[in-house]
Amino acid sequence: GGSTWVPLGVNLNQRGCQNAAMSQARVNKMVVIPGRPVVLTAATDMGVYAYRENGADCWRQLTMGLPFSGDAIDLVVDPHQGAFYVAYWSQGIFKSTDLSGSQWQMLTMGLPASGFGRIALAYGGRPGLGFSQPRPILYAGFNVGGTYRLFTTDNGGSTWTELPSPPSDGQLDFNNVVTVGTYNPDEVYLGQIAFWRSLDGGRKGGKN
Repeated sequence: GGSTWVPLGVNLNQRGCQNAAMSQARVNKMVVIPGRPVVLTAATDMGVYAYRENGADCWRQLTMGLPFSGDAIDLVVDPHQGAFYVAYWSQGIFKSTDLSGSQWQMLTMGLPASGFGRIALAYGGRPGLGFSQPRPILYAGFNVGGTYRLFTTDNGGSTWTELPSPPSDGQLDFNNVVTVGTYNPDEVYLGQIAFWRSLDGGRKGGKN
């Protein structure tokens, strides 16, 4: 419960591991997959790394299909569809179609191709009720030349829809966070200079 802590990857020269690189990285986001707490995945300014609680004490960098270098600024998991999504600063959003993170592909359809900086991600997959399926909604907030642009997808990133006129406070390479309500995927929160909330999934737009 946080009373004691143990460092991970303490042997910086361990063969087959990237412990030394991870020891120098700035960690932007860490994710534990629900139901699989023995795997820890980290988005850092030196890429994406995974750590397995299997006794090896080893951080390994995930590289297949990801940029060779760059700042992995945000990371979310869709446990129902079995997918990871990671955002790289000024490079785009990448998806792994399994929870091992062994292979990734870049998502492009409907997203900005260039001219952007920080990207924030939020997964809004409300748990299914009874026999209903979860609703796998993903939000992505882009800083594009100082203007905030908000996108959403409900088909695993195959296509994206841009939402109209979201708030855009400025300083978006510092203040850009998106999160979704626990029980309602249309309850979207944006952290910029101010703190904004939408109850319709951002479909109306504006600052009211």
